[in-house]
Amino acid sequence: MEEDVLGTERVLSHSNYVPCARCGAMVPRQAAAVVPGDAFEDGSEFQYLCRDCQQAIADGEKDLPTTLV
Repeated sequence: MEEDVLGTERVLSHSNYVPCARCGAMVPRQAAAVVPGDAFEDGSEFQYLCRDCQQAIADGEKDLPTTLV
């Protein structure tokens, strides 16, 4: 990755934006829902979800997309 892209990602990920645990989209921290995480799987006790993923889960969607890079 080029340095300007890495710099942008560092700024976004360490300030007011967080990645959605379900789809990987960067969303404003204040707009994201905090949900329990799997501390054994990813090492954190909580995760963030964007509004679209919150709605999909509320609607009963079971197949979760992966955030594989």
